[in-house]
Amino acid sequence: MKNLKNYSKKNIAIVIGSVLLVLIAVLAIVLGRNGKTGILGEDNLPDNLRFKEQYESLNGKKDDSGKEYVKVEINEKNPVIYKSDAEILDVLNKETAIVFFGYESDSWTRNIIDPLLQIASDNGIEKIYYVNIANIRDEYSVEDGKLKQDKKGTDAYYKILDFLGDKLDAYYVYDEKNKEYATGVSRLEPATVIAVKDGKVMDYHKGTVLSQKDPSVALTEKQRNEMLAIYQNLYEPINENLCPSEGC
Repeated sequence: MKNLKNYSKKNIAIVIGSVLLVLIAVLAIVLGRNGKTGILGEDNLPDNLRFKEQYESLNGKKDDSGKEYVKVEINEKNPVIYKSDAEILDVLNKETAIVFFGYESDSWTRNIIDPLLQIASDNGIEKIYYVNIANIRDEYSVEDGKLKQDKKGTDAYYKILDFLGDKLDAYYVYDEKNKEYATGVSRLEPATVIAVKDGKVMDYHKGTVLSQKDPSVALTEKQRNEMLAIYQNLYEPINENLCPSEGC
């Protein structure tokens, strides 16, 4: 009888332990689906480390075309702050700030990380707002010679387009014969960096430099220096507002 009781207690303990593990796993999945900070994973990291983890996680890996992603090395003390497409609207209209649009698997974006963060470090910039645009934009394609919208952008995305106005390029798509079709709307491209002040765009730069034809090839030292100069000039119109209290 004593052994039977011990056996029952062990079984109960095992069952309780298993139930707890299942509940923890379900909770982690639910929180992840709701876009909230999860029990496990990179979303539980502060923004600077989350940014480092997301971008460096692709180092040594290849994209869908078989090309290796440009390697990036990001300092843990980077000033990146994540904002959603909706949250960035308040920044654009109310703050003096540098805002960076992109996503980690985009080759152009990966190329601008080093010079952008270098200028931030050189000038004591304490915040660079980052918006991941991978899943917020509209998407068009051509089918049987006709243009069609495959996906609508978010409401906030269209408001970002309105804010940036004529700074943006028109959005074109192409069929299998490389025939061009105009969508009639603008397109926010990754690797876009802007300086805003008093609800206005003070400066704007998209991509890298004209001499870089293949974004899967890292910037040369000369191209990197060009990018440093571009971002330094972009920063200048708002530098008084972004310098820390002790000065730049």
